[in-house]
Amino acid sequence: MTGWNADLRFGGLAFPLIPAGGGYQPSRARWELDFQVPAGVPEEIYDLGLRSNATTNDIARHAVKVLPAYKVDYTFAQISDTHLPSHPFSDAPGFSVSDTTGMADFDAVIEDLNLIHPEFITHTGDLVNEGELEEYLAMYEMGRAQ
Repeated sequence: MTGWNADLRFGGLAFPLIPAGGGYQPSRARWELDFQVPAGVPEEIYDLGLRSNATTNDIARHAVKVLPAYKVDYTFAQISDTHLPSHPFSDAPGFSVSDTTGMADFDAVIEDLNLIHPEFITHTGDLVNEGELEEYLAMYEMGRAQ
């Protein structure tokens, strides 16, 4: 494969990236490509578009954050055990598949993170409460976490 191209996308805008090297790495059995962001691209979180002469368009949503300058200090945030969409287990008295109280809690966390504006966020622990039940017992409300 050759002819690799990449761009950053935000709404109707597209900024072509500048190829900066890389290629197929046989020891890793994968392509590793380098691109540079051209000067003047506004600070934002962009979708990344990637294609070659032998592949279809591949788009990774919200994949690249353009910063105005290199930083030496970064802020990290860690979230754990959100147990969405609600906190009670399915065998609890009064359990309801329409309960989304955990989603409101998570929205409040997101609001706080938007104020803090960390460069990196990681989620550990259980994203959903009883996610294994989604297909096993047709409890598809767990998909709300998507």
